[in-house]
Amino acid sequence: MNKITQTLIDGFTYNGSALHIIINYAVLFFSVLPHLTAAQKKGRRIFWLVLLISLLVQVALWFIFKGAGISVIWCSLAGYNLLLFRRTKLKTGDRNKTLFLISLFTALAGIIYYAVTLPPITTIAHVVGLLMGIGLFYLFNGHRGN
Repeated sequence: MNKITQTLIDGFTYNGSALHIIINYAVLFFSVLPHLTAAQKKGRRIFWLVLLISLLVQVALWFIFKGAGISVIWCSLAGYNLLLFRRTKLKTGDRNKTLFLISLFTALAGIIYYAVTLPPITTIAHVVGLLMGIGLFYLFNGHRGN
Protein backbone atom coordinates (compact mmCIF):
# COMPACT_ATOMS: atom_id res chain seq x y z
CA MET A 1 0.00 0.00 0.00
CA ASN A 2 1.33 3.44 -0.83
CA LYS A 3 2.02 6.09 1.81
CA ILE A 4 -0.93 8.34 0.92
CA THR A 5 -3.45 5.50 1.12
CA GLN A 6 -1.98 4.26 4.40
CA THR A 7 -2.11 7.75 5.93
CA LEU A 8 -5.78 8.09 4.93
CA ILE A 9 -6.69 4.65 6.30
CA ASP A 10 -4.82 5.29 9.55
CA GLY A 11 -6.39 8.75 9.85
CA PHE A 12 -9.97 7.62 9.35
CA THR A 13 -9.57 4.48 11.50
CA TYR A 14 -7.48 5.82 14.41
CA ASN A 15 -4.81 3.32 13.43
CA GLY A 16 -7.37 0.55 13.99
CA SER A 17 -8.52 1.52 17.50
CA ALA A 18 -12.13 0.34 17.85
CA LEU A 19 -12.71 2.44 20.98
CA HIS A 20 -11.66 5.68 19.28
CA ILE A 21 -13.60 4.83 16.13
CA ILE A 22 -16.81 4.29 18.12
CA ILE A 23 -16.42 7.42 20.25
CA ASN A 24 -15.42 9.79 17.47
CA TYR A 25 -17.84 8.65 14.80
CA ALA A 26 -20.69 8.75 17.33
CA VAL A 27 -19.80 12.34 18.23
CA LEU A 28 -19.52 13.19 14.52
CA PHE A 29 -22.95 11.63 13.87
CA PHE A 30 -24.55 13.70 16.63
CA SER A 31 -22.76 16.82 15.36
CA VAL A 32 -24.33 16.38 11.93
CA LEU A 33 -27.78 15.25 13.07
CA PRO A 34 -29.35 18.70 13.71
CA HIS A 35 -28.49 19.73 10.16
CA LEU A 36 -30.18 16.75 8.55
CA THR A 37 -33.52 18.18 9.67
CA ALA A 38 -32.71 21.86 9.09
CA ALA A 39 -35.46 23.80 7.37
CA GLN A 40 -33.34 26.45 5.67
CA LYS A 41 -31.52 25.33 2.54
CA LYS A 42 -28.98 28.16 2.78
CA GLY A 43 -28.09 27.22 6.34
CA ARG A 44 -27.75 23.59 5.35
CA ARG A 45 -25.40 24.44 2.48
CA ILE A 46 -23.22 26.54 4.76
CA PHE A 47 -23.04 23.70 7.28
CA TRP A 48 -21.94 21.19 4.62
CA LEU A 49 -19.28 23.67 3.50
CA VAL A 50 -18.05 23.96 7.10
CA LEU A 51 -17.95 20.17 7.29
CA LEU A 52 -15.96 19.94 4.06
CA ILE A 53 -13.44 22.58 5.19
CA SER A 54 -13.08 20.81 8.55
CA LEU A 55 -12.48 17.50 6.78
CA LEU A 56 -9.81 19.01 4.54
CA VAL A 57 -8.03 20.60 7.51
CA GLN A 58 -8.17 17.28 9.39
CA VAL A 59 -6.68 15.35 6.46
CA ALA A 60 -3.95 17.96 6.06
CA LEU A 61 -3.08 17.51 9.74
CA TRP A 62 -2.67 13.76 9.22
CA PHE A 63 -0.07 14.38 6.56
CA ILE A 64 1.70 17.26 8.33
CA PHE A 65 1.80 15.86 11.87
CA LYS A 66 1.41 12.12 11.20
CA GLY A 67 -1.73 12.12 13.32
CA ALA A 68 -4.85 10.04 13.17
CA GLY A 69 -8.51 10.65 13.91
CA ILE A 70 -11.39 12.96 13.14
CA SER A 71 -11.73 14.93 16.37
CA VAL A 72 -10.78 18.24 14.76
CA ILE A 73 -13.80 17.75 12.48
CA TRP A 74 -16.34 17.23 15.23
CA CYS A 75 -14.76 19.92 17.41
CA SER A 76 -15.05 22.37 14.53
CA LEU A 77 -18.69 21.38 14.06
CA ALA A 78 -19.24 21.81 17.81
CA GLY A 79 -17.92 25.37 17.67
CA TYR A 80 -20.10 26.10 14.66
CA ASN A 81 -23.15 24.43 16.24
CA LEU A 82 -22.68 26.31 19.51
CA LEU A 83 -22.93 29.71 17.85
CA LEU A 84 -25.70 28.59 15.51
CA PHE A 85 -27.66 27.31 18.51
CA ARG A 86 -27.10 30.58 20.39
CA ARG A 87 -28.22 32.68 17.43
CA THR A 88 -31.19 30.60 16.32
CA LYS A 89 -34.54 31.18 17.94
CA LEU A 90 -35.57 27.61 18.77
CA LYS A 91 -38.60 27.12 20.97
CA THR A 92 -38.74 24.78 23.94
CA GLY A 93 -39.89 21.39 22.72
CA ASP A 94 -38.57 22.01 19.21
CA ARG A 95 -37.00 18.77 17.98
CA ASN A 96 -34.10 20.64 16.41
CA LYS A 97 -33.34 22.35 19.73
CA THR A 98 -33.08 18.93 21.35
CA LEU A 99 -30.80 17.69 18.57
CA PHE A 100 -28.52 20.71 18.97
CA LEU A 101 -28.33 20.16 22.73
CA ILE A 102 -27.48 16.48 22.20
CA SER A 103 -24.80 17.42 19.67
CA LEU A 104 -23.22 19.94 22.03
CA PHE A 105 -23.37 17.58 25.02
CA THR A 106 -21.74 14.70 23.13
CA ALA A 107 -18.95 16.97 21.88
CA LEU A 108 -18.34 18.27 25.41
CA ALA A 109 -18.30 14.70 26.73
CA GLY A 110 -15.78 13.73 24.04
CA ILE A 111 -13.53 16.68 24.83
CA ILE A 112 -13.63 15.94 28.56
CA TYR A 113 -12.99 12.21 28.05
CA TYR A 114 -9.95 12.85 25.88
CA ALA A 115 -8.68 15.63 28.18
CA VAL A 116 -8.59 13.08 30.98
CA THR A 117 -7.25 10.09 29.02
CA LEU A 118 -4.85 11.50 26.42
CA PRO A 119 -1.90 13.93 26.45
CA PRO A 120 -2.57 17.71 26.57
CA ILE A 121 -1.77 18.11 22.85
CA THR A 122 -5.10 16.40 22.13
CA THR A 123 -6.99 19.00 24.17
CA ILE A 124 -5.09 21.75 22.39
CA ALA A 125 -6.19 20.26 19.05
CA HIS A 126 -9.79 20.12 20.29
CA VAL A 127 -9.72 23.77 21.38
CA VAL A 128 -8.22 24.80 18.04
CA GLY A 129 -10.99 22.81 16.31
CA LEU A 130 -13.64 24.62 18.36
CA LEU A 131 -12.09 27.98 17.48
CA MET A 132 -11.98 27.01 13.81
CA GLY A 133 -15.71 26.23 13.91
CA ILE A 134 -16.44 29.55 15.59
CA GLY A 135 -14.32 31.35 13.00
CA LEU A 136 -16.11 29.58 10.15
CA PHE A 137 -19.45 30.53 11.67
CA TYR A 138 -18.53 34.21 11.59
CA LEU A 139 -16.94 33.91 8.16
CA PHE A 140 -20.08 32.49 6.58
CA ASN A 141 -22.76 34.07 8.76
CA GLY A 142 -21.27 37.41 9.71
CA HIS A 143 -22.53 38.92 12.91
CA ARG A 144 -26.16 38.27 11.96
CA GLY A 145 -25.96 34.56 12.76
CA ASN A 146 -28.51 33.60 10.08
